[in-house]
Amino acid sequence: MKEFIRKWITQNIGLKILSLVIAILLWFIFTNLEDPLSTAYFEVPVEVQHLSEYREQNRFIEIEGEQDLDNLKVNVYYRGRTSEVEALKNRNPSAFLRAYIDLYEIDPEDPNRLMIHYEVIDRTLKGELYSYRNKSYYSVDVEDYITVEIDIRYEITGNPEVGYMYLPDDPDIQLSPKTITLTGPSEQVSAVSYAFVQVNLDGESSNASIIGEAILKDENGQDVSYSRDVIRTSVNDVSVYIPIYTYKTVKVQPFLTGEVQEGYEYANDLRQDIELVDIYGQESILNKINNISLPEIDLSEITGSYAKRFYLQRILADAFGENAVRLMSGSSPTVTVQLTVEKQEETTIQFPTSRISVFGVSSDFEYAFESETVDIVLYGLPANIEAFDESLLVASVRVKTAELTPGTHSLTLDLTGLGQLKAKEARTNLIIKAKVNEESESQPTTSEESSS
Repeated sequence: MKEFIRKWITQNIGLKILSLVIAILLWFIFTNLEDPLSTAYFEVPVEVQHLSEYREQNRFIEIEGEQDLDNLKVNVYYRGRTSEVEALKNRNPSAFLRAYIDLYEIDPEDPNRLMIHYEVIDRTLKGELYSYRNKSYYSVDVEDYITVEIDIRYEITGNPEVGYMYLPDDPDIQLSPKTITLTGPSEQVSAVSYAFVQVNLDGESSNASIIGEAILKDENGQDVSYSRDVIRTSVNDVSVYIPIYTYKTVKVQPFLTGEVQEGYEYANDLRQDIELVDIYGQESILNKINNISLPEIDLSEITGSYAKRFYLQRILADAFGENAVRLMSGSSPTVTVQLTVEKQEETTIQFPTSRISVFGVSSDFEYAFESETVDIVLYGLPANIEAFDESLLVASVRVKTAELTPGTHSLTLDLTGLGQLKAKEARTNLIIKAKVNEESESQPTTSEESSS
């Protein structure tokens, strides 16, 4: 039997091999004519292995610019008989194909390339993956997650209603919050320099609280484009509180009190370098302010030239509270008040009694002054004494009815025309006589009168 088999195999072996080759060739030709090979691609989700471990380590993975790695997909090319390929088009690709990458395969020497693995998981399929068409590598970017805190800046646009104002650099402007915390991949987060919010004050007439979106900016002030899924911010919106003020112009009012010391006189020369200032504040407070009253200046404490500087903002703070009312930019922060209190001088004038007017003497009496002049003592500021015109001085006396008796009477002079001077009491003696009836003196005496 064995010999028979050996002879059957070895006898005419060349012819037999040729027959087998012809049979295989015929089968191949028939098969390709009836059901040729074809290639199709199927979109398959890519399994990212060990992604959770990377995330737990605060590592950021970006693949081909794609940041949503939970939905990463790739086209997988499959080559097989046309009938088989067409049947696969009606099936879920995940049921027969698999694509995955393993983050643990990232090469520290070349972290930008990561191999893609493909598998046919349906063992009944007779085709194969088309390796020449399938993508071999992904470009991978690996970064650390970082957390930084950045400042918030603001810009105010628009203008409040007429009669109202705001201060661009007002220390009372409040941001809530003042900073924003960013968490994300180091390269993207490091590109952010600050956050920016813009608010508009058009038509505002009271304190404004405006909410605006925080925009991330780079150091050149350009917007930083980012995905909120990648860079997480502590807040998205910022509240900006901006005080709105009204303003007005008021007078600076000095206030003198007390009496000058004896022998001195106030020169009535009050001077101030600033009379009007512009102030601003909350409307309810400014409506109560008509002027800024300076602290009292006590004349009783001054003997000579006086000058004092007053700090207006301090006065406003003491009167209305710190920063409740403030000076507008450009207004003088101080006012200087000057005046003079001088020692008085005296001068004595010998005033002719002939220039003294006499009132109250009836026609039944006649009068005459005891002397031709009377001394009048004037006193006041030296400059006023020097400038005094004696010809303007007017003196008079008035005789009361009770004093209309013959004799010498001492009367006080009433003085006018003193100008800026004052006069000490001046008295003069007036001699009063009863008039003699001239008719009775000239009438002839009768015999009876004569005999008597």
